[in-house]
Amino acid sequence: IIVQTDGKLVAAGTTGQGGIGNRDFVVARFSSNGILDAAFGNAGMAVVSLGSGPDEANTCAVQSDGNLLAAGFTPQTNNNMGVIRLLGEFVTTISETEMNSFSCYPNPVSDYLLNLEIPFSQTGYYCIALYNVLGEQICNWKESSDTKDSSVVLHLPSVVPGLYFIRIMTDKQIYTKQILIQVFD
Repeated sequence: IIVQTDGKLVAAGTTGQGGIGNRDFVVARFSSNGILDAAFGNAGMAVVSLGSGPDEANTCAVQSDGNLLAAGFTPQTNNNMGVIRLLGEFVTTISETEMNSFSCYPNPVSDYLLNLEIPFSQTGYYCIALYNVLGEQICNWKESSDTKDSSVVLHLPSVVPGLYFIRIMTDKQIYTKQILIQVFD
């Protein structure tokens, strides 16, 4: 557990049960009185899978710019070590599970139109947001689906060409995918 300069507490650990099944890094942030900080991650916690194996975070640190690091074991690398960096409230590590969770095309985007094919396991409302590489939200959309699959065409704002993240948030899960925005005159 570490203490941020604002008095908030940060802890790193592992989801799931020790030695059983797939486990992921988890970083939780608490207010100084020990209550989960709902402004951080998803209801106070950021869960990051580095792959299909047992990922186990054992330590965390605060960088001088306020961003958080968590490090630990993962069988996904040659040296069995994994490190994630959380930029403010935003996780920029994207797991293989998330990358296969929905499709977006065209990628790279050249005309500010992005098609999403989203295979949901539930129906209802969800939020889609566009983030830059600094973790700053550029815009968001609220969508709904009354079927198990959903197709959405997003009209992206005029932004500087570069790497961005599309994040889909349901009441149970967050999915993130990288996109490249290119502009051709």
